[in-house]
Amino acid sequence: MIKTLLSFSFALLTFSSFAQNDETPAPDSSIHWLVGADVQLTGEIAIDQFTYYGHVGLNSGYFISKNFLLGAEGVISISPSSRYYEAVPIARYYYFFEDSHHALYGGFRGGYGWGVDYSLFTNDTKGRYAWVWGARTGYLSRFNKHVALDIFAFYNERYSSSQRQDGQFTEPSMTAAFGIGLGFQVFL
Repeated sequence: MIKTLLSFSFALLTFSSFAQNDETPAPDSSIHWLVGADVQLTGEIAIDQFTYYGHVGLNSGYFISKNFLLGAEGVISISPSSRYYEAVPIARYYYFFEDSHHALYGGFRGGYGWGVDYSLFTNDTKGRYAWVWGARTGYLSRFNKHVALDIFAFYNERYSSSQRQDGQFTEPSMTAAFGIGLGFQVFL
C-alpha cells in the first residue's frame, strides 16, 4: 500500500512539473541551432571482458521547439587495436531553469557504427559493423548567451558483427558501454 501511494505521489509530482514547462523561459527565441564537441571516458563490457577507452564526439542539432532538439552525432574512437566510428541521429529534451543559464537534459540516440580491429600479434585486420542505440543525460551551464559547458553520463548498446579474413561475418554479439563525458556547446 505504501509503495503504491509513493508511486502515485511521484507520478503526480512528475506530471505537475511537466505541466509547468510552458512557463520555463527559453534561452533565447532567436537561438535555433546547437553545435558541440565532447570527450568521453567509456567502460565497455563485451563477452565477459571489461575495457576502458576514450572517444571524441561532435554533435549538432536544431531546436524544433524551445526545449526539444533533433540532430546528429558523430563519434570517433581510436585505440592501439581498433578504429571505430559512429554516425547517429539524436533527440534531446532540455529543461532550462528560471535563469536559463542552467539546464538538465536527457536524450536518445540510434544509428550505425563501423570500424576496423587490428590484431597486435598476428597483424590481421577485420571490419566491424554495428547497430547502435543508447541514452544520455546531463547538466549544461551557459557562460553567456552562446557558449556552454556540459557534463553528462551515457549508456549505449551495440549489436555488432565482425568480418573475418575469409570475408565471412562472425555471429553478432551485444556490447554494453557506459561512461561520463565533458562537452563544449555553442548555441547559434
